[in-house]
Amino acid sequence: MESTKQFTVLRLNSHTMPTSDEERKILHSLNVRIIEIEGDSDEEISAAAENADAVIVVSSYIRTSVFHHMKNCRIISRLGTGYDKIDID
Repeated sequence: MESTKQFTVLRLNSHTMPTSDEERKILHSLNVRIIEIEGDSDEEISAAAENADAVIVVSSYIRTSVFHHMKNCRIISRLGTGYDKIDID
């Protein structure tokens, strides 16, 4: 029997802009485990992102120091326009 890995998505800004029912429905249909946090500090984001496969950010800022804690992350998606919330340098 083949085992399939369940992917984990970290959804930031869960209080500022709560995950919509449609967003949650889409992620659950993909058998994705969702971790929802606000992401007020680098420490909070780093701890939650450590094993996440993807991160969805609305208004939190993801600094370079956070990237060092992301062991499995393959994609960072910005809900909104631009990439000003992601330290790409």
